[in-house]
Amino acid sequence: MEPELTKKEKIKLSALVVNSNLDDYIKLHDLILKKQGTLVSFIKNLLGLPPPFKNFLEESLKLTKKFESTVIGIKKVKDEITENLTSNEIEYLNHLLDYAMALYNTTNILCKRQNFYYQKSLSNKSIKFNWPEAKQVQKEYEQSINEYLRIGKKLNRMNYIFFG
Repeated sequence: MEPELTKKEKIKLSALVVNSNLDDYIKLHDLILKKQGTLVSFIKNLLGLPPPFKNFLEESLKLTKKFESTVIGIKKVKDEITENLTSNEIEYLNHLLDYAMALYNTTNILCKRQNFYYQKSLSNKSIKFNWPEAKQVQKEYEQSINEYLRIGKKLNRMNYIFFG
């Protein structure tokens, strides 16, 4: 039987899971940008070689589920161990939860955006693309990125609490 993790180890593990999920998100974000957000991808699309919209949507959905699970896990850790933590440790855990929730929100909006493009790729070519709606979803996505970056900066300044 393995020894149970200490409170601090549980928080550190939660932070490492968030960081791992963030790495996965960044890789997906960069791949989508490369495959559907460039002049080359636009020309390929015109030539009948569209980006893999369905794959991007599926990967976005998987990532959203990972972040949802991570948020649930951090809430569970928070509910179980907040007594006997210092105020700095509690503050760190609160910021970690906020950060994970912001990333969850970002991946949700990414799914919304990718679903929008995937549905458009399936539709009749004579159907007009709703640019105002697409621009609004993109704006939401960019705002969510700015939000998780803002929270991430705070969290990074507090990393010394658990990571020395």
